[in-house]
Amino acid sequence: MGLAVPRDVSLLAWDDSQLCQLTPPKLSAMSHDVFGFGAEVARLLLTVLKGGTPATGPVATPVPTPRESTAPPARTT
Repeated sequence: MGLAVPRDVSLLAWDDSQLCQLTPPKLSAMSHDVFGFGAEVARLLLTVLKGGTPATGPVATPVPTPRESTAPPARTT
């Protein structure tokens, strides 16, 4: 499409992984505890399967990990 990253468009991945650091440019991503989230889902599922009511509450907020694929908007004159 003729666009340059990040000059023309910024890219941000939802799921941070080592692949994000291997791509040129290095891909900015949202970092979150995927394994911890999976463990919590498993605990809640086991509670439901045992006939219980799962507890509700806040979940961890993902944190942006800026790398080379994001930049501030270009200034227009």
